[in-house]
Amino acid sequence: DDRELYVRITGPEDPEITIKSHKDGRKTIKYTPMEAGRYRISVKIDGRHITDSPWMVKIGHVVEPPREVKPPPKKNDIVIHGSGLREGLVNVWNEVVVDTNPNPYGQVR
Repeated sequence: DDRELYVRITGPEDPEITIKSHKDGRKTIKYTPMEAGRYRISVKIDGRHITDSPWMVKIGHVVEPPREVKPPPKKNDIVIHGSGLREGLVNVWNEVVVDTNPNPYGQVR
């Protein structure tokens, strides 16, 4: 997949972000916020926001790990899922997965 993926995460501080590409078209985004608060996650492909982007995520000091968010059924669109889209923890990796494989142009707005 040669389309350009853009990820920006902003909040009380700008966390470290890593993006890993997989052979099946998925991309795993991990971010580590160092401060609690509300963060905005923007995901674009080829310069256009994907469906529901940006997300607001609450990051807090919690002793239990965030709940895993199961991916929605695949249709002919881009699928994004992961616990890091809903809630997260300070000082640990929070994960989001973007599956760009189903349809290269579906649901990009």
